[in-house]
Amino acid sequence: MLIHLLLFVQAPTVDGIQRFHDFMQRTKSFSVHIATKSEAIKMPGKGTILVVKPDRLRLTMLWGPYDYTYIKSSSQAIEYQKALRTYQEFPNEPGLTVGASPFAAVQEDSLPMVLLTGDIRKFAPAPFKLTKTENGKETYTATWKGRGDSGQVIAVIDAQGKLLHFDKLFVNPEGRTHLVQDFSDYVINPPVAKNAFATIPPAGFISYQMPLIQPQIAAGDALSFGRWSSGTGSVDLDPIARGKLVIVRGPDSPPADALLNYLSGKKLPVPSVTVSLGKSGGQYWSPPPMVSAKLSSIGTPLILLMSPQGKITGMWLGFDADKPDELITEITEALKEKEEEEKPYRKSGGGG
Repeated sequence: MLIHLLLFVQAPTVDGIQRFHDFMQRTKSFSVHIATKSEAIKMPGKGTILVVKPDRLRLTMLWGPYDYTYIKSSSQAIEYQKALRTYQEFPNEPGLTVGASPFAAVQEDSLPMVLLTGDIRKFAPAPFKLTKTENGKETYTATWKGRGDSGQVIAVIDAQGKLLHFDKLFVNPEGRTHLVQDFSDYVINPPVAKNAFATIPPAGFISYQMPLIQPQIAAGDALSFGRWSSGTGSVDLDPIARGKLVIVRGPDSPPADALLNYLSGKKLPVPSVTVSLGKSGGQYWSPPPMVSAKLSSIGTPLILLMSPQGKITGMWLGFDADKPDELITEITEALKEKEEEEKPYRKSGGGG
């Protein structure tokens, strides 16, 4: 009797997980909407993935400041970040594999690897157990605790074998990762546009790994901003930025919002101008791709103190809301140091 009872309890566990596996095996193409939450990226993300087996996929994901796309054809793959106007190409790999990305956190937490592999069991070193049944949906949980790591994976599967919810928590001495993905609006064998898997870089985008660009800047560098969009049309930002404090913000950036809100009530020791790497959000926006790559390579919000000659004389990254006044103090000190450096030149120049 005990043996029969154990078999009765364990049977749905095998059936539910296997049902998802079988569903993914027999489904040759599908599309599904994705809602994602991650500890790595604090804002919720929403997107859609289209998969045509054995080797084609297209993912679009809007996640806070990240407007991310990953496309894989039968010959190669490409990903691009619209906010940064950069892309990266990958060589052809078999199946639904994914190349290593410079946007690693975005890629890892956007792509639903559990759907691409089609096997939930690969994501947990412990067996899954049926923990809940409700309205035709079954919840399976795998929990483990080892010497160096611990974690939990929760999966909700419907009667057809479709995965509706995937929750993965992993903890080790280096930290923890927690990813939650909800799947809805499955379409089996959806219509596929002719260019759905085109891997041509978007017009105006630059390669993330293009060696001539070297997307980085440092104090002492000369920086040309080029032409940006404004309320009065396209303008050359160089003469506007010279001798000013340039505040660079990313699109949909809470730290930048906090910085600008703080500065709005303060008197700065030098005039300032606010620019956005996105399509709005400052006095000037939509920079040239190469300039966007340079400025975004460090992070935002980014503050640049520009000399009248167009050189960077000071740089500050981020905003510490707990010590906001330190920023203005450091900017003031940087200006004083610059004045001290220039004094001998002014004196010799005026003694003719």
